[in-house]
Amino acid sequence: MALTIYYDEPINNTLAADNNNIKLPIEPRNFSRTNNNFATVSGTVTFDSSYPTGGYGPMNNFGMKKVAGVFFEDVNGYGVMYNRATDKIQVFSTAGTEVAAATNLSALQAVYFEAKGRQY
Repeated sequence: MALTIYYDEPINNTLAADNNNIKLPIEPRNFSRTNNNFATVSGTVTFDSSYPTGGYGPMNNFGMKKVAGVFFEDVNGYGVMYNRATDKIQVFSTAGTEVAAATNLSALQAVYFEAKGRQY
């Protein structure tokens, strides 16, 4: 298995998935909200049973040209963040350390996220 992301409408979740099983918005018209070339996409992240060393990715900037920031809800004692330098989603324990490779995160509920950035 792998990390799975489902985007909220109007993103078409039937688009072909890339090799990380991440469905990406293809065109600017798919962004839910745009304002002067600044876009917001949202959805949920579902984790798998084996956390990869360094995090899940690459995320392809959530379909944006440049990501300004990504907000994740904290769930069940874990913190989730997007690392722009590596273009990966990382998961941290309450102690602030990244979870160990091969950690099973599949029991976590789908984690809501909102990503903001330059559309094109």
